[in-house]
Amino acid sequence: MRRVRLAAAATAAVLAVTLAGCSEDGPDTSSPGTSTADPTPGASTDPSAGGEPTAQLDLEEAVSEPVEDSYYPDYGDPGVDALHYDLALTWRPQERVLDGTETLTFRAAATAAEVRLALDDPLAVSSVELDGAPVEVTREGDTLVVHAPVTQDQEYVLRLAYSGQPQPVAAPTGRQDTGTVGFTVTDDGEVWTMQEPYGAFTWYAVNDQPSDKALYDVRISVDSPWVGVSNGELLSRTEADGVTTTRWRLDEPAAAYLMTLAIGDYQVTEDVLHGQAGDIPITYWVPRDRAYVLERLQRTPEVFGWVEDKLGPYPFDSLGIVVVDSTSGMETQTMITLGYSEYATSRSVLLHEIVHQWYGDLVTPE
Repeated sequence: MRRVRLAAAATAAVLAVTLAGCSEDGPDTSSPGTSTADPTPGASTDPSAGGEPTAQLDLEEAVSEPVEDSYYPDYGDPGVDALHYDLALTWRPQERVLDGTETLTFRAAATAAEVRLALDDPLAVSSVELDGAPVEVTREGDTLVVHAPVTQDQEYVLRLAYSGQPQPVAAPTGRQDTGTVGFTVTDDGEVWTMQEPYGAFTWYAVNDQPSDKALYDVRISVDSPWVGVSNGELLSRTEADGVTTTRWRLDEPAAAYLMTLAIGDYQVTEDVLHGQAGDIPITYWVPRDRAYVLERLQRTPEVFGWVEDKLGPYPFDSLGIVVVDSTSGMETQTMITLGYSEYATSRSVLLHEIVHQWYGDLVTPE
């Protein structure tokens, strides 16, 4: 993992340019060479395609000091400091059903008689355990209340199983491109998510506020040839009994609104970024029926190089772009989510979302 300390003064000018769109002083659009290849199913060195032990991650990296969200106080609990989310998700597109098993490791930021997380109503919880013991839960709208006492600064492991038909929720904005946020299903049963300033609670139980950053392991299973895409490094991609399972690991803390989930008939194209701190792998995940979008994405290395010249070394270990059925774009951490429109995949939007990997992702709103 890279450890980068950034100076805000050195980036003020480029942030101003980026927020207004790419200027003519931006990068050129020449496209470097790439190779297209779907990883061979079953080629993973992990035959189980299961999660690796949480102990291999440094949970100290994810210690936060959560505060109440002054803009959206109904979301997030400052008494919970999420450290690591381990999500095992199975998507059944014909039924529009998501089955999930979640293991949340968290620190109690305050002594309390209960733990509160956000989880949307359509997702029914079938079992909950805290440190291996069954516990009672109740629902208060989109809040899951775990009735178990916790002590400040102690770590706990919460495990729950849930299932349902997730739905997006209304976005607190008048923008035309983001009327809803969260888990979105297309007419064909494909899945995509954008969830700023909240909305992750539409697909897993979460402390859905930006001041609580956490590490993630995400395992996604879906009938082949569809595939699931999320943040971070693709640890494995396996196929068994007609089901494709991908395992993703995000080993730098991320706010919940910066997570992404996309499921569909994707083709992946591999590329490399020649970064200041060394080569960085990049992947472009494009629906097979929208292959024409790939050429636009191949501007990324040039855009990336121009941004590194302004902000310094890229702060993460990988970068990707997943294209979804949207007209917007989102700086989801290390796996940027873009709509397939000409605007959403334009050079200026690529620049905007790449800059956000430094400011907005590494440096997150409190």
